[in-house]
Amino acid sequence: MADFLSASQIITLLPWSIASGSSESGGIPPGSKVLEIGPGQVDFTVALADAVGPTGYVVAVDNAPPDYGMVARNRLLSPPRPLKHLILPWLVTDSSTIGTPLIEEAQAFSVASPLGDRIGFVRAGPLDFLSSAIEVAIQGFDFIVFYHCSGYFNRPNYVTRLLKLARSRVCTGLIAEYSLSTSLRAAVPHVLSALVNNTLESLQSEASMRNIRSAQTPPQIIRAAEGAGWAGEDTGDRHTGTQTARWAQGSQHGGQVQV
Repeated sequence: MADFLSASQIITLLPWSIASGSSESGGIPPGSKVLEIGPGQVDFTVALADAVGPTGYVVAVDNAPPDYGMVARNRLLSPPRPLKHLILPWLVTDSSTIGTPLIEEAQAFSVASPLGDRIGFVRAGPLDFLSSAIEVAIQGFDFIVFYHCSGYFNRPNYVTRLLKLARSRVCTGLIAEYSLSTSLRAAVPHVLSALVNNTLESLQSEASMRNIRSAQTPPQIIRAAEGAGWAGEDTGDRHTGTQTARWAQGSQHGGQVQV
């Protein structure tokens, strides 16, 4: 028996709301063992570490290289490019405060924080990790968390493959993701650029390292979960105060959904 929480519509799982322990927000109780997929610059990892408390633990798995973020930083520092490149330069005044932190910088900072002893970083592909002896030694997790990371996967079916592996190792899952649609006029350019990038990326090889490579809509994420053996329980969105949709793994006996 397991639960799965999936994003629906325009949902951002607020980092600190998850620490409340509320069943409506899919709260993670103290003492939980959490597997976070694709932590990136670890902003949500820190929120998870706060949620699990001193008796819990967060294992954050990401295959990004230690210097991930350097490309963005160098781009900000580079001279303006001709408009034919369709890239407008960002205006910067202080090179010491721009860009995103490198992965290794962000991880080192969080490990050195008061929450550092609750966090373990693993540089590996999530599929490899879930199949490895390292994960087996950890003896499973209470939660698996995807926080705005599914679009970074190299293929859409990666979500299904990952969830299939996680079924026997995780009790509850949480996914927060953007919907690729918006009712806010100011957000339309961002959504359109994401869709264009997603379309262009579908023509690239798996070796591509762009950020948006396989962004999916909530219905697509739901189908991916169903394809991995999970079944829906309910849905909600941020505007109604519920950031997630709850899912449950279908029973192997009689086809009933157990929650």
